[in-house]
Amino acid sequence: MALVLPGCAGTTSSHQGVTLVEASAASGPSASQPTGQAAPDPTPMNDTDDDQGGSQLAALPTERGTVLVRTDFSQPQRWNALLEALETPSEEGFLPSFIPVEDRRWQDATAEDITAAAPDYALIIVADAAALSSPELAALVIYISDGVAHQLRAVPASMWSIENNLSLANMDWESFADAAGTDGVYRGLG
Repeated sequence: MALVLPGCAGTTSSHQGVTLVEASAASGPSASQPTGQAAPDPTPMNDTDDDQGGSQLAALPTERGTVLVRTDFSQPQRWNALLEALETPSEEGFLPSFIPVEDRRWQDATAEDITAAAPDYALIIVADAAALSSPELAALVIYISDGVAHQLRAVPASMWSIENNLSLANMDWESFADAAGTDGVYRGLG
């Protein structure tokens, strides 16, 4: 399944087996799978030619599935560390399934900007400056249901729990929000 983001183009590069391509398509999401089974190979959308950063927001994928939107481009090593952490299976062998959106038109976008561009039902992981500056790489998670947005931060090691359970409707958002620490960061249910 291909997702088309209008106006996305860029250069080709690679990270941890994920190729950033000069194209307008990305592989579609599927449920996360335990280690030993083929996990989806997300192909992020990459637009490094647009240096205007945030002047015109790009479209988000409208297909069902979780997206990881990069809004901070000042810390490439931390972005790579976040990707690597999200691609590391849990002790049980689970991974979050997501489509990386790496487009400079999202640079410095706020949670409100992203929410406004999202469909009525969406799960969005945001790699913003706060996430990439955090020692834990606690990314912003935006869950939109019936057009109402909810937010919390989550560490990469626990992201699979949110993504897997919400995408399969095994749990509701409140379970994760209630389990977040006093600092608003979700680190797991236990």
